[in-house]
Amino acid sequence: MTGEPFALEILYWSPNKNETEEDIFKQVQMMYETIHSYKAKEIYGKPEQKVEEVLIFDEQRSVDLMEEKES
Repeated sequence: MTGEPFALEILYWSPNKNETEEDIFKQVQMMYETIHSYKAKEIYGKPEQKVEEVLIFDEQRSVDLMEEKES
């Protein structure tokens, strides 16, 4: 664990055709707050980071991380 930020591309398929990427991002934020951050202080020895510090919805991203890894 280096503490350095890294990019993660989350691939998600929704059966709900009306669900937007923003809707999905809100669900990911909720999962971070309820699952990943659960007992962060007790398990990791430090308090959880705020969701705004951890997750960023990058609408301007033009690089496909999966293609970048294959090269």
